Amino acid sequence: MLGKRYRNDGIPILQLNSIQIKIKKNIESKIKKGIYKFEKVSCCICNTSDFELLSGKDRYGIYNPVVICKNCGLIQNNPRMNQDSYNTFYNEEFRKLYFSEAKPSNEAFKSEYSRGKKILKYLKESGILKEDKELSIFEVGCGSGGVLEVFKKAGFTVAGCDLDKEYLRYGKKRFNLDLEYGIVQDISFEKVPDIIIYSHVLEHILEPKEEIAHIHKIMNTRGYLYIEIPGVKNLLNTHEKNFLFYLQIPHVYHFSLITLNNLLSLNGFKLIKGNNFVRTIFRKSENSELKIMIKNDYNKAMQYLHWLEKSRKLLVFFKIKKKTTRYIKYGPKNYKNIKLLPRMIMDLIKRL
Repeated sequence: MLGKRYRNDGIPILQLNSIQIKIKKNIESKIKKGIYKFEKVSCCICNTSDFELLSGKDRYGIYNPVVICKNCGLIQNNPRMNQDSYNTFYNEEFRKLYFSEAKPSNEAFKSEYSRGKKILKYLKESGILKEDKELSIFEVGCGSGGVLEVFKKAGFTVAGCDLDKEYLRYGKKRFNLDLEYGIVQDISFEKVPDIIIYSHVLEHILEPKEEIAHIHKIMNTRGYLYIEIPGVKNLLNTHEKNFLFYLQIPHVYHFSLITLNNLLSLNGFKLIKGNNFVRTIFRKSENSELKIMIKNDYNKAMQYLHWLEKSRKLLVFFKIKKKTTRYIKYGPKNYKNIKLLPRMIMDLIKRL
């Protein structure tokens, strides 16, 4: 385990509102009663079961064992909720816990739209979007279609699928987008998409190997696969430099660029472009008999996480020193919010 604060003690590291507190209690009750069932699985990349425990909970203080595979370095929830439990969680609690809302909103669509502009820019810079060529874009897990609306305005043919009927209805009614209910395996493509997008979706899928294998079947060698996920080695730039803040139950897998490339390479895809964000572009490999060697990311991942923990502690100590120094320098009469100082310092100490 990475430290004492990662113990399964039920304590969240986020400030929860009344809705989130209620939903958290509902989830914990279902776990305790066995309504939410957990299952142990082998690593989806190397098929081994040699794991090291990193954390016993997620950022909401909910039971969520997170381990790292010693054989390939893939970080994952294990044991994790089974598919039926996840289905119930997504239908009843997911959006209320994470966004304090159960229905789609204009703000949610704007967030998707903003992400879509970044994806469009990344693909243009990669040179795979040709202005003089008609291309079809398909997004798996499209939500209300904000990402697709960006590509639609840019002149591309777009379509998508998702499992949230309310969000699909919002995108179809408000923006006349071609959105279907279901998973990608349910879709009958009249024409193979030129680009398939997975934006913050693959980390939610319980069986990513089967998902990628299906995409490999339906794509041709001229098509591209864009995958964007929250990179576990990009935490210095996101999630307040805090690995525990990054952990959450619906994120089943926590990929780095190396482990994602392992998964895709084993299933017949070649990395065209990628970074530690993680934003990546893959293409179907023409050499199906190419022998793939798995790169073990265990040592580098553990070094990064331990370094991140030390950096975070130094940052907390710096904040405590800054607040107390200011108090000593200006005195209690001139220090704003003096009554809150002890509480602020205690909150900072808890982060250690």
